This record gives sequence, structure tokens and C-alpha cells, in this order.
Amino acid sequence: MFDLAQSRIVPFTVSGHTYILTLSPPNKAQWLKYFEAIVNTSERIDGKQSNVFDTSAAKTKLAQALLTDASGYRTLGGKPLQEMENWQKLVPISHCMTAGNILVSVGKSETSDDEPMLLGTEEVRLEALYTANSERTSVVKLTDLIHHFQTPTVEQQRRYTSSINRSFIVGGSRAGKTVWQGGQRVLIELYDELILSVEGYGFNGHWLEEEPVDSIISKMDCFHKVAAAEPLFSSVSPDTQADGE
Repeated sequence: MFDLAQSRIVPFTVSGHTYILTLSPPNKAQWLKYFEAIVNTSERIDGKQSNVFDTSAAKTKLAQALLTDASGYRTLGGKPLQEMENWQKLVPISHCMTAGNILVSVGKSETSDDEPMLLGTEEVRLEALYTANSERTSVVKLTDLIHHFQTPTVEQQRRYTSSINRSFIVGGSRAGKTVWQGGQRVLIELYDELILSVEGYGFNGHWLEEEPVDSIISKMDCFHKVAAAEPLFSSVSPDTQADGE
């Protein structure tokens, strides 16, 4: 079970020392702040096109905001970690990045479907890094996280396509920088409109597949919503044959 209510525990080893970070489950507002902090720009510099896509600072800030505990570190005078002001910002950025990478390690699973799809519905299978194993020595990877959707309409496809092609210019049209806005917010909205049921997820030990759609919508992690909804609007590759075969 990928329990959406449980803290995420991230163990890792650096130079022979093991550290463990504990993060609270991110809520919708925190995910939206993360998506807005992603840098995706393009501009012409000395006649050349320069494109920048960076999520590192966004992941660091997200992890810092979610940190509730950390172990393995020394403190001045042996002072308890929780008594140190803003201790979350003292955790090395590289360690926060590791924790952030766990939160966003969600992708489409390549597992084959048992049966052809039923017209009017679509299924998306995800795999994701979850939390530490019982020994707290490594992070568990879960597969078969399944989302069942209604088939999107053409209008819903248009909304998504418009969102990923939307941009604005900072600094004027001649020498300005184009800032591309992501489609994550719209994908979250579309997920909520289309989701029918899920498998593999829980909340405080109770399977979400046994709960109504409204409960799934309110409890599902927003990054998982984005990862599950995006494939609904992506084309698939046709089977091809080289000339003469």
C-alpha cells in the first residue's frame, strides 16, 4: 500500500555515514508552490537560443518545508535538533535534493495490461519510490499503482494543450525572456474530473479503492495526479515496418 497519510522516510549514506530524513506528506498548496517554482525559460543571448529547465531549487524548498525530523547529524554542543531554530535550513542542500527526488520519483509503469482496454475508460499504471523499508536501510519502490479514468473529451485535451503552450515575456518583446508555464495545475483539475477509481493506494491504513471518488480526489498526492493524467493526452507510437521488409 502507498499510504498517502504517512510520513516519507528517506535513508541514504554519504562518506560512510547514514542519515535519515523524515518528511510530512505534501499537500496540494505545497505541490502547486513547487510547480510554480520550476524554472522553464528561453531567450536569445548573443544571437543564440538559450533554454533553461531547472527543478533543483524547487525540490530543495519543498523538502525543507516538509522536514519534520532528521537523524545522523552532529549538532554544536549536542543540542537536540528540534531545539535549533530553522534547523531544516541547516540540512545540506544535497541531502534535501535527495529527499525531493524521492517525492518526484513517479513515472508510468511499462507493465503490460492483462486485457485490452474497455472503450470509455482508460487505465494508467504508475511506479514510484515510497518510503524506507522496515530496517530503514533503503527506499521501497512500489509498482502497480493503478488509476482508472473516464476517456477525456476533445475539449479537455484542448485545455491541457493550451496550458502547456502558454508563456509570457519578461523584459520586453525584443530582448525579453520567455517564461513557459507548465500544465500541472490543469492536469490536476483534469484528474479530478476524470478519475473513477484507484488501486494500490491507502490512507491511514484503509484502501482508497474502497472509498468514493470524492475521497480519492481529496486524498491523492498531486504529483501522482499529474503523472497519472499526463499519459491520457500523449500520443502512442504506431507499429512501423522498414521499406522492403
